[in-house]
Amino acid sequence: MKRFLLPYALSISAGALAQLTPFEIGAGYAQSGSFDKDTGGRGRIEGLSLSLSQSVLRLPLAGEVRLGASGILNGSDGSLVRVFGRYRSPSGGPNGGYGILGVWWARAEGKDGAFDTKDGTGVDVGIGLPLGGVLPGLPSVSLELISHQGNVAQPRGWSAVASFRL
Repeated sequence: MKRFLLPYALSISAGALAQLTPFEIGAGYAQSGSFDKDTGGRGRIEGLSLSLSQSVLRLPLAGEVRLGASGILNGSDGSLVRVFGRYRSPSGGPNGGYGILGVWWARAEGKDGAFDTKDGTGVDVGIGLPLGGVLPGLPSVSLELISHQGNVAQPRGWSAVASFRL
């Protein structure tokens, strides 16, 4: 009996931790760093931010690694697309916050002559807060605030996103 109890308990635990798919979609607001526009004055890329990421490694006591992309399409002074890899620390309790660390590469394209195409690299530092428990068949939601530090003003900035784990 004991031989079957441990594998059964482990499989039930794994099923409870599993999400329906390894994907996560996000929507929120993002803003780039301030920069000098080619047409004069100061500008920034800001607007609706959309993201899609996939879990590549998820361990309950070690955290999670995700790969994905995010973008501000047709923002105030241009568009920005970012490809990233991020690590999320384990949550501090059932609904506790978690830390975010990551690296990214981005391309920004100016709108109406604001600036030429700019590529940049950098790091992400942020915090997240899961909202509520996971119910089968419904996505779990978390709020994340991420600072994008980098070597070029157009891709640098911050984002506030609601992420939905499918």
